[in-house]
Amino acid sequence: MTAAAFAGLMKVQMERLTNGERFKRQPQPHVAGRRPSACLSGRLSGRLHRLARPGVVPSLPAMSLRLEFCLLTNGTLVSAFFNLGSDSAEPHIGRRSRFYAVWSLANGEAPRKGQKMGLDTFTDPALLYLVRVADARKDGKAVDKPNALVYSRVTDILRIERP
Repeated sequence: MTAAAFAGLMKVQMERLTNGERFKRQPQPHVAGRRPSACLSGRLSGRLHRLARPGVVPSLPAMSLRLEFCLLTNGTLVSAFFNLGSDSAEPHIGRRSRFYAVWSLANGEAPRKGQKMGLDTFTDPALLYLVRVADARKDGKAVDKPNALVYSRVTDILRIERP
């Protein structure tokens, strides 16, 4: 089936004529993005799949960075989240923060005085990440989630290897 034929078929399915009136299909609710899934837990190896630029978390007054990893064992995508402070104009990275520690691992050393901590440090395709993966079983209020809402996430980046 050609692309034009497929587009025509979709148009016919979306609009239909009944008794001389045009009806459009009602939009169905959907979830933006993919649903994170529960997978294996433990110490697993993976490569960086995607880096989501820092942005404001809608439910919190904080900047957040997301690193998405593809696990080598089964190809599952899991994410690590980093808090970058509450000032959206200038993210704050403390010397004792998780981001500082992981960036230093990826860079091979701590940043020098005045050095910018660029996100491109994480994107080297040769880097192999050893991560700890666990299921997120509690919600923001420390209450157990229903099984349908449990997903896996990276809780810690243990080591970063360079070939």
